Amino acid sequence: MLERSHVSIPDADALEIAERIAECLRTQSITASFDDNKAVAETACHTQFYIKLFEDDHQLIVEVQRRTGCSYTFHQCSKAVLRAAKGEEPCRRAMQRFTVPDVIRNREETTKVNDEVMERSFDLLKSNRVDSKLLGVQNLVKLSENVPLGDQLTIIINLVLMRPDEDDSFATMLRRDALTVLANSLALTHPADLVSDELIRTLIADLTDNDLHTAHQAARSLTSVCQCKGLKQLVAKMGASSATLRAQQEGHSRHEMLERETRLLQMELEG
Repeated sequence: MLERSHVSIPDADALEIAERIAECLRTQSITASFDDNKAVAETACHTQFYIKLFEDDHQLIVEVQRRTGCSYTFHQCSKAVLRAAKGEEPCRRAMQRFTVPDVIRNREETTKVNDEVMERSFDLLKSNRVDSKLLGVQNLVKLSENVPLGDQLTIIINLVLMRPDEDDSFATMLRRDALTVLANSLALTHPADLVSDELIRTLIADLTDNDLHTAHQAARSLTSVCQCKGLKQLVAKMGASSATLRAQQEGHSRHEMLERETRLLQMELEG
């Protein structure tokens, strides 16, 4: 039985279809590992899915199957992969942005809600359970885009500095989300006093991480660090340029957002 998310392509060349899918994953900045006729793909928000190729009666079948994560995200990704497999152009519909009218928006209420979300999130981060910590940091991913974390950013930095076991999937997810929160916060406030030498060394090492989503968030963080007064020279002195070049080459072949961010980082280092 095949998943509903599949297409059949008559008289198709398997190598050509595989190249189309790989290019789609690159432009969507979805990481993937390949094994014979199957790929295991993962988005930045931890949605994982399989892409499988079958040959049957002179036609190639491409099947996309959700493994874990958000159903909506999977639907969008599977649609892009299947369109690419058929050689169709990706959907480029402009995303509509809906804003709350000023007469309805209550700034005091919004601030109160944000404060409550932040307080509860950091309470979860105090838990000894990794899943509770993960829920807490995921709450902060979106919030940190617009709300400064202040001195509590040190808690996020400590999560970034930890080195989880590669087999510990929860801890790995936790650290990647903490890196996203850090990148958001640094772009928002540029708190130079919270950036240590150890943090810079860790971020530079993350540029060449096997997980390209981690490398992308590290590049975002370092771009903001370079904009902090007096830190650009320190970042360059620690060897960021060579790591940035390697990450840029990796992004060029597998992760478009990483390539774009490392170009910005290189411009900061050379400017």
